[in-house]
Amino acid sequence: MTLDEFYDTTKRTSNYIDAGTGTFNELAYLALGLAGESGEAADCIKKIFGMTGNSKWSELKYFEQKDKLVLELGDALWYWVRLVHALNLDPKMIMKVNIVKLQERYEDSV
Repeated sequence: MTLDEFYDTTKRTSNYIDAGTGTFNELAYLALGLAGESGEAADCIKKIFGMTGNSKWSELKYFEQKDKLVLELGDALWYWVRLVHALNLDPKMIMKVNIVKLQERYEDSV
C-alpha cells in the first residue's frame, strides 16, 4: 500500500465528531489520539523488553506484544495522517523536510 492509498483509506474511515472541519476540536482529538497510540506502542516495547531482555527484534519468533505493536503503530500512523490532513499539510513534504533536517544534523553519518 502506498502513502496515497493509506491516506485515501483514512478519509473513508474518519467517522469522529468534527472530522474534516479543521477545527481546534478536530486537531485536539487527532493529536491526543496520536499521543495515546504512540504511548500504547511504547508500552508494547516496554513489555517486550521486560519479558525478553535484550533480544533482537528479528530473534523474536512469536510474541503477543509483537503483534500488538504492529496494530498500535498502524493506529498511530492513522492519527498522524489524519492530523497532517487536518492541518492542510502534505505528508510527503513533511517526510522530505525531516530527511533534510536529519541529513544536516548527521552530515558525517548520512
